[in-house]
Amino acid sequence: MPADRMELWVEEIIAPDVIAVSPAWRFGGMTGREIRISGLVVPQSSQKAAILKERLAEQVLGQAIEVGPPYAITTDRRLECHVYIGEKKLTTTLLDRRAHA
Repeated sequence: MPADRMELWVEEIIAPDVIAVSPAWRFGGMTGREIRISGLVVPQSSQKAAILKERLAEQVLGQAIEVGPPYAITTDRRLECHVYIGEKKLTTTLLDRRAHA
């Protein structure tokens, strides 16, 4: 794992682009359990958003992930960053699955 990444476990899918993790992340003197996935665009349609949330759960719920830069703190105190499964960005994995669904 690259030095600028953290390994965490996904405990809950909160929204199509937000996950809850354990242990708590630490960044810039802050800690928290919620992460907003950078680069993931949530569809306007509630039906499509629900499908994305379901696919996200299939990919990461109960699994180890790595999070990496760039890091930022959102206005609702979530860590915004890239999420990786192995060496692949989660956004790439989800897009690949959408193309084959």
